[in-house]
Amino acid sequence: MFGSLFALLLSSLMVWLVYRLKSKTGVAPEERRWLALFLAFFALVLLVNMLFTYMGLSSLRWLANNAPLSSIADIPARAVAEPFIIEGKISSANERAFYDYVAYIDENGFRHLPSEMTVEVADGGCKIINNDFEARNWRWDSFRDAYYLLAEDEVIIVGEKAHEAGGPTPVRAVVVYGGDAEEFAGSAQFKMIPALVLLIANLAGVGVIIRLIFKFKLAVRSSEG
Repeated sequence: MFGSLFALLLSSLMVWLVYRLKSKTGVAPEERRWLALFLAFFALVLLVNMLFTYMGLSSLRWLANNAPLSSIADIPARAVAEPFIIEGKISSANERAFYDYVAYIDENGFRHLPSEMTVEVADGGCKIINNDFEARNWRWDSFRDAYYLLAEDEVIIVGEKAHEAGGPTPVRAVVVYGGDAEEFAGSAQFKMIPALVLLIANLAGVGVIIRLIFKFKLAVRSSEG
Protein backbone atom coordinates (compact mmCIF):
# COMPACT_ATOMS: atom_id res chain seq x y z
CA MET A 1 0.00 0.00 0.00
CA PHE A 2 2.71 2.50 0.97
CA GLY A 3 4.80 1.55 -2.04
CA SER A 4 1.85 2.17 -4.35
CA LEU A 5 1.18 5.52 -2.68
CA PHE A 6 4.83 6.53 -3.08
CA ALA A 7 4.77 5.61 -6.79
CA LEU A 8 1.60 7.64 -7.28
CA LEU A 9 3.01 10.71 -5.51
CA LEU A 10 6.33 10.51 -7.39
CA SER A 11 4.57 10.17 -10.74
CA SER A 12 2.26 13.07 -9.89
CA LEU A 13 5.26 15.25 -9.02
CA MET A 14 7.01 14.41 -12.29
CA VAL A 15 3.87 15.10 -14.33
CA TRP A 16 3.43 18.43 -12.56
CA LEU A 17 7.03 19.39 -13.38
CA VAL A 18 6.50 18.47 -17.03
CA TYR A 19 3.31 20.52 -17.10
CA ARG A 20 5.26 23.51 -15.78
CA LEU A 21 7.79 23.05 -18.56
CA LYS A 22 4.98 22.77 -21.09
CA SER A 23 3.58 26.11 -20.00
CA LYS A 24 6.88 27.80 -20.83
CA THR A 25 7.28 29.41 -24.23
CA GLY A 26 10.01 28.44 -26.62
CA VAL A 27 10.05 24.68 -26.05
CA ALA A 28 11.40 23.10 -29.22
CA PRO A 29 9.47 20.30 -30.98
CA GLU A 30 12.29 17.81 -30.29
CA GLU A 31 12.15 18.67 -26.59
CA ARG A 32 8.41 18.14 -26.64
CA ARG A 33 8.95 14.65 -28.09
CA TRP A 34 11.29 13.77 -25.23
CA LEU A 35 8.84 15.16 -22.71
CA ALA A 36 6.10 13.02 -24.25
CA LEU A 37 8.30 9.91 -23.88
CA PHE A 38 9.02 10.92 -20.30
CA LEU A 39 5.29 11.15 -19.62
CA ALA A 40 4.68 7.81 -21.31
CA PHE A 41 7.17 6.18 -18.93
CA PHE A 42 5.28 7.46 -15.89
CA ALA A 43 1.99 6.39 -17.44
CA LEU A 44 3.48 2.88 -17.58
CA VAL A 45 4.55 3.21 -13.93
CA LEU A 46 1.00 4.12 -12.95
CA LEU A 47 -0.44 1.24 -14.97
CA VAL A 48 1.84 -1.23 -13.17
CA ASN A 49 0.91 0.46 -9.90
CA MET A 50 -2.76 0.00 -10.77
CA LEU A 51 -2.16 -3.72 -11.38
CA PHE A 52 -0.55 -4.25 -7.97
CA THR A 53 -3.21 -2.13 -6.25
CA TYR A 54 -5.96 -4.16 -7.92
CA MET A 55 -4.30 -7.39 -6.82
CA GLY A 56 -4.15 -6.09 -3.25
CA LEU A 57 -7.78 -5.01 -3.43
CA SER A 58 -8.78 -8.46 -4.69
CA SER A 59 -6.93 -10.09 -1.78
CA LEU A 60 -8.69 -7.82 0.72
CA ARG A 61 -12.05 -8.63 -0.87
CA TRP A 62 -11.28 -12.36 -0.55
CA LEU A 63 -10.34 -11.95 3.11
CA ALA A 64 -13.48 -9.93 3.85
CA ASN A 65 -15.92 -12.25 2.08
CA ASN A 66 -14.60 -15.73 2.95
CA ALA A 67 -15.69 -17.27 6.23
CA PRO A 68 -13.33 -19.49 8.27
CA LEU A 69 -13.44 -23.23 7.55
CA SER A 70 -16.25 -24.97 9.40
CA SER A 71 -14.10 -28.03 10.19
CA ILE A 72 -10.40 -28.72 10.60
CA ALA A 73 -11.02 -31.94 8.69
CA ASP A 74 -11.49 -29.86 5.51
CA ILE A 75 -7.79 -28.91 5.41
CA PRO A 76 -6.28 -32.23 4.17
CA ALA A 77 -8.64 -32.22 1.17
CA ARG A 78 -7.48 -28.81 -0.02
CA ALA A 79 -4.89 -28.33 -2.74
CA VAL A 80 -1.35 -27.31 -1.84
CA ALA A 81 -0.93 -23.49 -1.83
CA GLU A 82 -4.71 -22.99 -1.80
CA PRO A 83 -5.33 -20.37 0.91
CA PHE A 84 -7.92 -20.78 3.65
CA ILE A 85 -8.98 -19.12 6.89
CA ILE A 86 -9.16 -20.76 10.33
CA GLU A 87 -10.61 -19.33 13.53
CA GLY A 88 -9.40 -20.65 16.88
CA LYS A 89 -7.64 -20.00 20.18
CA ILE A 90 -4.00 -20.23 21.18
CA SER A 91 -3.68 -23.56 23.00
CA SER A 92 -2.67 -23.44 26.67
CA ALA A 93 -0.52 -26.51 25.96
CA ASN A 94 1.95 -24.39 23.95
CA GLU A 95 5.40 -23.89 25.40
CA ARG A 96 6.01 -20.35 26.62
CA ALA A 97 8.44 -18.75 24.22
CA PHE A 98 9.12 -15.69 26.37
CA TYR A 99 8.18 -15.53 30.07
CA ASP A 100 4.38 -16.03 30.20
CA TYR A 101 3.90 -15.17 26.53
CA VAL A 102 3.21 -17.90 23.98
CA ALA A 103 4.43 -15.60 21.19
CA TYR A 104 6.34 -12.35 21.58
CA ILE A 105 7.83 -9.88 19.09
CA ASP A 106 10.18 -7.50 20.86
CA GLU A 107 11.00 -3.86 20.12
CA ASN A 108 13.77 -4.92 17.72
CA GLY A 109 11.44 -7.15 15.72
CA PHE A 110 12.99 -10.36 17.06
CA ARG A 111 10.44 -13.16 17.28
CA HIS A 112 10.14 -15.39 20.33
CA LEU A 113 7.87 -18.19 19.12
CA PRO A 114 7.25 -21.85 19.91
CA SER A 115 8.80 -24.27 17.44
CA GLU A 116 5.24 -25.22 16.47
CA MET A 117 2.43 -23.03 17.78
CA THR A 118 -0.76 -25.02 18.36
CA VAL A 119 -4.17 -23.44 17.80
CA GLU A 120 -7.37 -25.05 19.09
CA VAL A 121 -10.35 -24.96 16.75
CA ALA A 122 -13.94 -26.15 17.10
CA ASP A 123 -13.35 -29.80 16.22
CA GLY A 124 -9.64 -30.31 16.77
CA GLY A 125 -6.38 -28.46 16.48
CA CYS A 126 -3.76 -27.27 14.04
CA LYS A 127 -0.11 -26.40 14.41
CA ILE A 128 1.70 -23.51 12.73
CA ILE A 129 4.97 -24.93 11.46
CA ASN A 130 6.61 -21.69 10.22
CA ASN A 131 7.59 -18.45 11.95
CA ASP A 132 7.78 -16.07 8.98
CA PHE A 133 4.07 -15.20 8.96
CA GLU A 134 2.72 -11.66 9.19
CA ALA A 135 1.55 -10.77 12.70
CA ARG A 136 -1.49 -8.48 12.74
CA ASN A 137 -3.48 -6.92 15.55
CA TRP A 138 -1.59 -8.69 18.35
CA ARG A 139 -1.71 -7.43 21.92
CA TRP A 140 0.60 -4.44 22.40
CA ASP A 141 3.01 -3.95 25.27
CA SER A 142 3.21 -0.14 25.26
CA PHE A 143 6.00 -0.06 27.86
CA ARG A 144 8.37 -2.19 25.74
CA ASP A 145 6.80 -1.41 22.34
CA ALA A 146 6.35 -5.14 21.73
CA TYR A 147 3.54 -7.38 20.46
CA TYR A 148 2.45 -10.68 21.95
CA LEU A 149 -0.12 -13.47 22.22
CA LEU A 150 -1.25 -15.28 25.38
CA ALA A 151 -2.81 -18.70 25.88
CA GLU A 152 -6.53 -18.72 25.06
CA ASP A 153 -6.24 -15.61 22.84
CA GLU A 154 -8.57 -15.71 19.83
CA VAL A 155 -6.76 -15.75 16.50
CA ILE A 156 -7.51 -15.92 12.80
CA ILE A 157 -5.04 -17.81 10.62
CA VAL A 158 -4.75 -17.24 6.89
CA GLY A 159 -2.69 -20.18 5.74
CA GLU A 160 -1.96 -23.02 3.38
CA LYS A 161 -1.84 -26.78 3.80
CA ALA A 162 1.56 -28.12 4.81
CA HIS A 163 3.02 -31.48 3.79
CA GLU A 164 4.06 -32.55 7.28
CA ALA A 165 1.94 -35.12 9.10
CA GLY A 166 1.40 -36.35 12.64
CA GLY A 167 -0.37 -34.74 15.60
CA PRO A 168 -2.46 -31.63 15.03
CA THR A 169 -3.08 -30.68 11.39
CA PRO A 170 0.01 -28.79 10.12
CA VAL A 171 -0.54 -25.36 8.60
CA ARG A 172 1.84 -22.94 6.94
CA ALA A 173 0.57 -19.55 8.12
CA VAL A 174 0.67 -16.42 5.98
CA VAL A 175 -1.10 -14.17 8.50
CA VAL A 176 -1.84 -14.65 12.20
CA TYR A 177 -4.42 -12.08 13.27
CA GLY A 178 -5.28 -11.43 16.91
CA GLY A 179 -9.11 -11.33 17.14
CA ASP A 180 -12.24 -13.10 15.96
CA ALA A 181 -13.70 -13.56 12.48
CA GLU A 182 -15.94 -10.49 12.67
CA GLU A 183 -13.04 -8.21 13.63
CA PHE A 184 -10.87 -9.73 10.91
CA ALA A 185 -13.48 -9.21 8.18
CA GLY A 186 -14.11 -5.66 9.39
CA SER A 187 -10.38 -4.89 9.23
CA ALA A 188 -10.16 -6.17 5.65
CA GLN A 189 -13.24 -4.15 4.62
CA PHE A 190 -11.77 -1.00 6.16
CA LYS A 191 -8.50 -1.44 4.27
CA MET A 192 -10.44 -1.80 1.01
CA ILE A 193 -11.45 1.89 1.15
CA PRO A 194 -7.95 3.43 0.77
CA ALA A 195 -7.04 0.71 -1.74
CA LEU A 196 -10.04 1.64 -3.90
CA VAL A 197 -9.22 5.36 -3.62
CA LEU A 198 -5.63 4.62 -4.65
CA LEU A 199 -6.82 2.60 -7.65
CA ILE A 200 -9.07 5.46 -8.82
CA ALA A 201 -6.27 8.00 -8.29
CA ASN A 202 -3.90 5.93 -10.45
CA LEU A 203 -6.53 5.68 -13.17
CA ALA A 204 -7.07 9.45 -13.05
CA GLY A 205 -3.31 9.99 -13.26
CA VAL A 206 -3.06 7.84 -16.39
CA GLY A 207 -5.89 9.87 -17.94
CA VAL A 208 -4.13 13.17 -17.21
CA ILE A 209 -0.86 11.89 -18.67
CA ILE A 210 -2.54 10.66 -21.87
CA ARG A 211 -4.19 14.04 -22.27
CA LEU A 212 -0.85 15.85 -21.91
CA ILE A 213 0.84 13.50 -24.39
CA PHE A 214 -1.83 14.27 -27.01
CA LYS A 215 -1.35 17.98 -26.36
CA PHE A 216 2.40 17.62 -26.94
CA LYS A 217 1.80 15.75 -30.19
CA LEU A 218 -0.62 18.40 -31.43
CA ALA A 219 1.87 21.12 -30.53
CA VAL A 220 4.65 19.36 -32.44
CA ARG A 221 2.47 18.83 -35.52
CA SER A 222 1.32 22.46 -35.53
CA SER A 223 4.91 23.70 -35.23
CA GLU A 224 6.02 21.44 -38.07
CA GLY A 225 3.11 22.46 -40.25
